[in-house]
Amino acid sequence: MTELFMYNLSGKKAIAIKNICRALNIGVREITPEEYGVRLGFILGLSDEEGMGDSDIFAEEMLYLVGFSDGLLSVFLKLLRSKKCAVELKAIATETNLDYTSSELYKEISAEHMAMNSGEKYHQA
Repeated sequence: MTELFMYNLSGKKAIAIKNICRALNIGVREITPEEYGVRLGFILGLSDEEGMGDSDIFAEEMLYLVGFSDGLLSVFLKLLRSKKCAVELKAIATETNLDYTSSELYKEISAEHMAMNSGEKYHQA
């Protein structure tokens, strides 16, 4: 199952990303703020526990990539760049982040992104 979760994307950029996904046979799901407190694994049907957690609302654009092979990831990212569809916050599904809510994932990757751009190391203890 290859799927892309989209957060806070609209207009031409959202349409362009959906078209890229359609061309690459990637399923797309737009996650709404009402779902931000639901565990990602539950949304994907990989967990029986909805496990409501942190549900803080965020406005930044974010992509969550599920089931992407290395080759597909490379092609997808290349197409995003060629179509000028920059989305700063991106994460690939892992065993660890499947237990996160969308809000928790956002906090984690936005902190990593800020640390990377400031030249600092990021490590959550």
